[in-house]
Amino acid sequence: MKVMKTWGKEQPITEFNGIYLKELHIAAGSSTSMHYHEEKVELFYVVDGEVVVHFETTQKLLSKREWILIEPNTEHSTEAVTDSIILEIGTTMFGDVTRVNGTLPAHE
Repeated sequence: MKVMKTWGKEQPITEFNGIYLKELHIAAGSSTSMHYHEEKVELFYVVDGEVVVHFETTQKLLSKREWILIEPNTEHSTEAVTDSIILEIGTTMFGDVTRVNGTLPAHE
């Protein structure tokens, strides 16, 4: 089931034993909201494009075939420099997300 977002779309692929895989399509110049997860661990793998993952005080540029691990309680957002496709692998699928003040709501 594809879920449309203001920044693009997400497509859940599979979930097994508490681990999920989904594909994110983020349009160039768009960004997910700044948020964190209390328990969820996420790994982002860039399939195509270039993104900047923003944290509270730093940022990390990722290009095709690069990845980053995001630990629980780490505020982050992902901004696409170019149209980008990211595989997101995580430890829970839904519910563990807290938006940081001033960013988009959950239906972003």
